[in-house]
Amino acid sequence: MEKISLLIRVIGSICLVGGMSLGGILTADRFRGRLEELNGISRVFLMLRGEVEYHGLVLPEAIRSVGMRMDGGLKELLMGIAEKMEDGSGLPFGVIWRKALKQYFAYSYLNKEDQKLLLTMGNHLGYQDKRMQTSSIDLFLEEWKAEIEHSRRRLPGQCRIASCLGIVSGLLLAVIMI
Repeated sequence: MEKISLLIRVIGSICLVGGMSLGGILTADRFRGRLEELNGISRVFLMLRGEVEYHGLVLPEAIRSVGMRMDGGLKELLMGIAEKMEDGSGLPFGVIWRKALKQYFAYSYLNKEDQKLLLTMGNHLGYQDKRMQTSSIDLFLEEWKAEIEHSRRRLPGQCRIASCLGIVSGLLLAVIMI
């Protein structure tokens, strides 16, 4: 009976260490996903700027054009915004932007600061002429690129800490459990 009890504790400890380690690895993956998403959004705004400035497209057409070249969640976001702008509902761009982004944030890796910056961008697009829109995009991209660089510098350390913390906390709880 004592051997079975010890065996159950050992198996439980192994499961605990494995689960905590996996949690650390998934957290590290979330940090990597955020950086990829930041880069994807930067690409979206660079393309959007080009569509507005060089091709002379109005905002709904520019968003649709960029959306067709993207994939995954960003494609869905942009295509949804373009459809809503073109459906004749008469909703202001800022309202459409906020609603679409709030749905997008539900499955996004972006943190609260990233989300806030993206949400405020909706206040600067849609109501201005081509020159003002490109200037707004340029200002946004400057802030966004700074966040990308900050995230890129911190990423290796954050991933290492998350992975190690998962393993160490699992081991600590396993020792306490046995």
